[in-house]
Amino acid sequence: MESYKVKEAVKFLLKKNSKSYQELSEELDVSLSTVKRMLSGDTFSLDKLGSILSWLKVDFADLQMIIDTFSDNKEEMFTVEQEDFLSSDIRYYNYMSKIISGMTPDEIKGKYNLSDSRNQTFLIELEKNGLIYVTPSGQVNSKYKTTWSARGPIKKTLIKKVNKRMNEHFLNKQLSGKFGESTSFKLGYNIIHMPKSTYQHFVEDLEKIRKKYIAHSNMERKAAMDGEIGTCYLSMSYDFLDSGIKPDSFSSTSFDLYEEIS
Repeated sequence: MESYKVKEAVKFLLKKNSKSYQELSEELDVSLSTVKRMLSGDTFSLDKLGSILSWLKVDFADLQMIIDTFSDNKEEMFTVEQEDFLSSDIRYYNYMSKIISGMTPDEIKGKYNLSDSRNQTFLIELEKNGLIYVTPSGQVNSKYKTTWSARGPIKKTLIKKVNKRMNEHFLNKQLSGKFGESTSFKLGYNIIHMPKSTYQHFVEDLEKIRKKYIAHSNMERKAAMDGEIGTCYLSMSYDFLDSGIKPDSFSSTSFDLYEEIS
């Protein structure tokens, strides 16, 4: 489904730029029939997609914007009762997220080694709470996306669990003794002194970079072939302690790392 959206967006861009399939085939140095297959049934690699976008003078973020603009999927928000149910045992939320991503109950059962009874419990409880439904053809589906209210219980529960898992992951990396030697693992803490105006620009710059690469990730994940995609864990934590501290002193703040000894 997501691959289909990418191809439809590429077709839209070709039409908008008055480019033909023949011109695209010449640009990619492939046959016309290959281009037609590529934009219909076949998948194409990230390299090919990148070449097409470069030729059309757009980037991954532009492609994502086009897909979002023409998408007719509306996000349904959970009710208060549904959020309470899902947050009471986050495994139900996780199971539902797999359904939303396109996995079938049998695929979920096999991947996570669920027993028949446990698998049925997930399905029964999710359906009872109006979170999934069974189509006339027997497919299990959902009208929801993996979204939640900004200050609701699901977000709070997920934040706690994600923070715990991330802390364990990075702690184990550090304790392995390879910190600083691996190009695939980076972790650092910096204390930077600056006025509030500079801090605001700093946050804006970080947000631009973050959003840029999230857009890249969304497109690359949809178009990638098996084995092309890895996972980057990005943790961005920053706060401004407006307490009149001096550049050479940290003792006047409430976040004094050096006094937490006892």
